[in-house]
Amino acid sequence: MFWPRMKLTPYEERQGAVKYYDHDRGKRGVLRKIYSGQLSLNATIRQPVFNFQIARRCRVFAMTASGDIAQFKIQIQDSSGEQYLAQPVTLAALLGGYVEVPPPAYVGVNGNQGGWTPTETDAANNLGWQYPIGTPRTNGPLVFEPNISLDSNQVLSLTGFAMTDYDSVDYRVDFCFHVWEFPSWKMGPA
Repeated sequence: MFWPRMKLTPYEERQGAVKYYDHDRGKRGVLRKIYSGQLSLNATIRQPVFNFQIARRCRVFAMTASGDIAQFKIQIQDSSGEQYLAQPVTLAALLGGYVEVPPPAYVGVNGNQGGWTPTETDAANNLGWQYPIGTPRTNGPLVFEPNISLDSNQVLSLTGFAMTDYDSVDYRVDFCFHVWEFPSWKMGPA
């Protein structure tokens, strides 16, 4: 997996942005930065929201996440109301994984409706799933192509939704927005 390469648009070049530090003109190059956040689902917070905002113009090019990604659906929108996903989508599916919530019609070996205990790995293998619930593995990043462009102090909101009805378990996902910042942008702070 390769991260996308930074390429300036003609509009960004007209606004004075340079890809690398330019000593002759005294302009700072584009900065690659990572900003972290967290969403938590519990009995009182059913739709957590994380607001991402920085003073410089930036382009969000990717998002990575870890934690209980199979328990979250997310929606991404900016402060102007533009939505970057048509509807809330499971975070596990966006990161190249799969949703680990068993089908509601499935009855486990021990008679439980909708799942099995962690020791019932045979049930997971019989359904064709590669890993039993709770097995760690690596998921890929969510790459935004085209990048999400945010002007100075514009807000990008990440809203979380529960995959299923609340079952008295607290879920948490930690994530990072990967951005390119433009410190030499003409119409914003340095």
